[in-house]
Amino acid sequence: MYTFENSIGALKKYTYLKEKLIYSAYSTIDIGLYNAFFINISGRNDWSSTLPKANRSYFYPSASVSAVISNLVKLPESVNLLKVSASWAKVAYDFQPYSIRNYYLNNKGITFNGNPTFYYPTILNVENSLKPEQTKSYELGLSAGFLNNRITLDATYFRTLDYNNILEFPSAESSGFTSQYVNGNEYTTKGFEISLGLVPVKTADFTWKALINWSTYEQKLTSIYNNMPNYKNIKLGERMDSYYDYTWQKSPDGKVILDAKSGMPTRANTPSNLGHFNPDWTFGFNNTFKYKKLSLNIGIDGSIGGIMRSQVVEKMWWGGKHPNSVAYRDLEYATPGTYYFVPDGVNYNPSTGLYTPHTKAISFQDWAQNYPYQARVTQDESEEFANVFDRTFIKLRSVTLEYDFSSLLNPKGMVKGFTANISAYNLAMWKKSKNLYSDPDFQIRSGRTDDITNDIQDPSSRWFGIGFNLKF
Repeated sequence: MYTFENSIGALKKYTYLKEKLIYSAYSTIDIGLYNAFFINISGRNDWSSTLPKANRSYFYPSASVSAVISNLVKLPESVNLLKVSASWAKVAYDFQPYSIRNYYLNNKGITFNGNPTFYYPTILNVENSLKPEQTKSYELGLSAGFLNNRITLDATYFRTLDYNNILEFPSAESSGFTSQYVNGNEYTTKGFEISLGLVPVKTADFTWKALINWSTYEQKLTSIYNNMPNYKNIKLGERMDSYYDYTWQKSPDGKVILDAKSGMPTRANTPSNLGHFNPDWTFGFNNTFKYKKLSLNIGIDGSIGGIMRSQVVEKMWWGGKHPNSVAYRDLEYATPGTYYFVPDGVNYNPSTGLYTPHTKAISFQDWAQNYPYQARVTQDESEEFANVFDRTFIKLRSVTLEYDFSSLLNPKGMVKGFTANISAYNLAMWKKSKNLYSDPDFQIRSGRTDDITNDIQDPSSRWFGIGFNLKF
């Protein structure tokens, strides 16, 4: 039975309470003119206890304007709607409680002679130095409808600037702290979204509606605190979702450098930029077919571009579970000490500075437990041993079949509507990387975080359901 009382060792427990106080004032104004111009102006001011007194008050306004052109001028009969819009907003954020000055902290339940212990933090907080994080953004939009809205279009461009970000940077060793909180770095995000609605077929009994969505965005590091050349591994102007990791040392022409005797590669001394986690663009394609009382909805979506590291593949190679790990197993077991696998790479002679092809056979098991496991291998480097993959995929996301039984009900009865449906989710997937054994749809990275996507997870589920909807 799982219970704390069955613990082998003594329990370590402590309580921790965080409190913060925010006062806010908010106002908004909406203006409409000629049923064509619409203006909204709003403003908010917060006072947060988590920021220094000098900076704890912060104001952030927003404004938006839209114009329905089709209500102002006469357009061709085929144009039902034409609207343009623009918006600008500024948003501010406070910080976590108790971070504006240094004080002793509870040492997570650790005691000495029965007495609680405390420790002094290693992060320096310079009092009255932190400002609220801020974001400025603007959007430009276009909406249109044609042929009695048989065709609709929505397009949006957006740009966001994040600045005064509260970051943890290394501090001088002479300060007695390992790092300090500062306001720094700027991140610029740009993106574009398009939504196209279609009604290809519409008769008295049958209707086909389609909705196509497409979007793309990227976030780049456009300024670094104290004019530093890089923030962690990310250099100025690079995408924030750039994936840096250690690879194998290579010759000038890109061949893996192997030890002439052991045949093993050597890890590079510094990490390399292997690509970016987030996709180049994403899309969705939703179709609804309705025939009298019966309707069928089919949803398809996908993600194009981006990369991911597969620790599942790495563990499979290391543990001998990968399908290709048996390639030389029978031969090596039949003649112990004799090897047949010659890795693709070069040997380097430091005395001559020359690279020559590697020709010595080595243990395939040793190779499989090192080359695709101890460092990152891209598909461009080796399709067979890759552990970094293109995460492009297309999914049959959902299928729903529904029938409306409302016409069979007594119109004077309590139940006014009744529909029943059969639905399925995550039915099928095509993925570009055939040697990737996990779902590339898992954990699309957003950037500005230190986590590395880990695909060690339960397999993606495919589920089916039956639903009923009653209206009274």
